[in-house]
Amino acid sequence: MGHNGIFRNDTCDAYETTAPNWREKRPVKSLVVGRPILLALEDIDGSPSFLEKALRYLEKHGIRVEGILRQAADVEEVDRRLCEYEQGRTEFAPGEDAHIVGDCVKHVLRELPSSPVPASCCTALLEAF
Repeated sequence: MGHNGIFRNDTCDAYETTAPNWREKRPVKSLVVGRPILLALEDIDGSPSFLEKALRYLEKHGIRVEGILRQAADVEEVDRRLCEYEQGRTEFAPGEDAHIVGDCVKHVLRELPSSPVPASCCTALLEAF
């Protein structure tokens, strides 16, 4: 298929040979992805979590970016940014690509072990319509 890396299995061979092997450095248990809902916005120590920091970044820097949650970022870049966060780069710089940060937020929300909205609220919302 393509040479642009849109699909996970279609990565460019040149990229694979020149990119640092950042996936091997990823912790066995993620500090970001798949965390319980109670830790989604605040870490155990009370500090803001990845999701809280990413949402704050989007409020401040991504609000004027067209298609911020509609246009997809490169999957490899999203994975790389999540890995960088887990390795200690825990702040978002003003010049970061807002689409990558937005896709990181979507990825973290998709991987929550439970729904961020309780079933009782979902039922009430459905009944309201």
